[in-house]
Amino acid sequence: MISFSPHTVLDELIVRAGGENIFHDASAMYPIASSETAIERDPEIIIVPESYMGVSQAQILESGPAGALSRLSEKAVYTQ
Repeated sequence: MISFSPHTVLDELIVRAGGENIFHDASAMYPIASSETAIERDPEIIIVPESYMGVSQAQILESGPAGALSRLSEKAVYTQ
């Protein structure tokens, strides 16, 4: 899973929208996080590039790590 740090435009957009990047403490600009780390941080939403391997919202929620996120629902998976 690729995320982004506080040194990126995407992090700034999340903050301006009132959100919090679960990888805001990352030192690398685009950290590669393990599924376990994402599950531990338990995000409320996930933003996925629309072309991300042709995967639908439902498939993301049913697959491995996303299915283990307690606060996540289909309404919280967004494609851009």
